[in-house]
Amino acid sequence: MPGKWQGGGMTSHAAFIDRQALADSLLSCGPWKCSNDDQALIDHATAQARAVELETARLNDPIYALQRARRRATQHQLTPPAGYSCTGELLRLACPLWWRRQLRRLTSRRREQRQRLLGRTQKRAGIYVSNEGYRRRIDQATRNARLLEAITATNQEGDQYTLAELTELGLANPEFRRAELMLRIADTEREADRAGHCGMFYTLTTPSRFHPVRQNASLNQKYAGADPREAQAYLQSQWAKARAKLKREGLGIYGIRVAEPHHDGTPHWHLLIWMKPEDEPRITGILRRYALEDSPEEVAHNTSIRFKAVKIDRRKGSAAGYVAKYVAKNINGKQHTRQGVPGDNLDHYGQPLETSAPRIEAWAACWGIRQFQFVGLPSVTVWHEVRRLKDEQRVADWEAATRPEPEAAAILDAIRKAAIA
Repeated sequence: MPGKWQGGGMTSHAAFIDRQALADSLLSCGPWKCSNDDQALIDHATAQARAVELETARLNDPIYALQRARRRATQHQLTPPAGYSCTGELLRLACPLWWRRQLRRLTSRRREQRQRLLGRTQKRAGIYVSNEGYRRRIDQATRNARLLEAITATNQEGDQYTLAELTELGLANPEFRRAELMLRIADTEREADRAGHCGMFYTLTTPSRFHPVRQNASLNQKYAGADPREAQAYLQSQWAKARAKLKREGLGIYGIRVAEPHHDGTPHWHLLIWMKPEDEPRITGILRRYALEDSPEEVAHNTSIRFKAVKIDRRKGSAAGYVAKYVAKNINGKQHTRQGVPGDNLDHYGQPLETSAPRIEAWAACWGIRQFQFVGLPSVTVWHEVRRLKDEQRVADWEAATRPEPEAAAILDAIRKAAIA
């Protein structure tokens, strides 16, 4: 983001004027104005791609043409594509779709950050994401749905399906995604119980300078202008330090990390982690150390503002049940409400989960924040691939193609049956 706002020590009126100036500056990205509508964006993307194409042909010097094309992208405050050959990068910079995707992402984030700076992303206005940002996400989803309905795929049997129908069969379907996450968490918990490991639930929050709005919905004078991606980068940095320390100490952990927004769109993390019971005090101490490393004076009298640790009590329920609400809240809001738990269908701010979930999804999509990440566990890709071998004919086809040794075939059969159980 261009510039940073330093509000400390300023009067509320002066601070608001300073915020307004920074908010307005976010809309200018060189030749492109983020206040323009989507049709203007499409036209601008087409014009930029065409200009690159014509200039490349005129110069007849690919290296110099690439330098010019990169400069054009950076003038728009876009990052040129990387990791490609000279020709590959030029082709992308001469592609209207590349410009369209990049400008839409830039525009969405700049406009949303402007709303955050002006205090319009908060529990008394647009919770998690501004109302403007939420409408923009709905419009995007509508465009995508029309495209998926318009494209038909044909398989080797001659069956035809729209991409919308096929999308509903995979993890793009939020209900399937939620079910798979809960299955993986429950299976991990069963393995943890078998190994005699204990579960801990940690919450990590950023320092106050990352929050544009306070809990009472007033503007935060300590806010330094960071956007949610920068706040997420801070959490990732502190987590990396903690993981490195745990590795040096020989302390093993595994589980899941959930990133979700505060009411003002600033991310915080929940961690459901399993470990050896005897290692828990040291692991908790290390996580606390790095969670409170930055600006410790803010939490001198109450460290729970930035770091909370709760031991999972198996007598009161499972870890999977404990985290189910957080998973549902961040996907589609659907869950089995726990009996005897008042407000289990509401989020932290008293909003129904089914209305909070779409706004959280819009927040994650806008800022490109990964909501769920498993830690210290094998890749799920192998499990996905093995589950494709559900019928015996596919297994027979695989064996005919690979001709495995009997022992290897027996191992695969055991893995397959476990995966589809």
